[in-house]
Amino acid sequence: CDPGLVCAQTTGRCVGEARVGDVCDPSEGYWQCVAGASCVSRTGITGGACARDGLAGARCRPSGTPCDPGLRCTGAPLAQNARCM
Repeated sequence: CDPGLVCAQTTGRCVGEARVGDVCDPSEGYWQCVAGASCVSRTGITGGACARDGLAGARCRPSGTPCDPGLRCTGAPLAQNARCM
C-alpha cells in the first residue's frame, strides 16, 4: 500500500489507518487501527471505534499485562480473536 495506508486483513484493500477514537467497522475489519489499538463494537450503534489494546472488548496486549485491571484475556494474547473481557 502507499504511505499512510495499510492493507485490510479481511478484504486485502488498502485503507486509511484509523487513530484511537476514529470510527471503524468491526464486522468487516475494513479500517485498520493504529498499532496498539483495535476496533471495538459500540452497543446500540452500527460500527465501532478504535480503542487502545487492553480495554474491554479490545485486543489483548502482546506483552506485559494483557488487559486492564479486572479484565481477562479470552485466549492467548497473540491469537487473532483474543479480546479483553
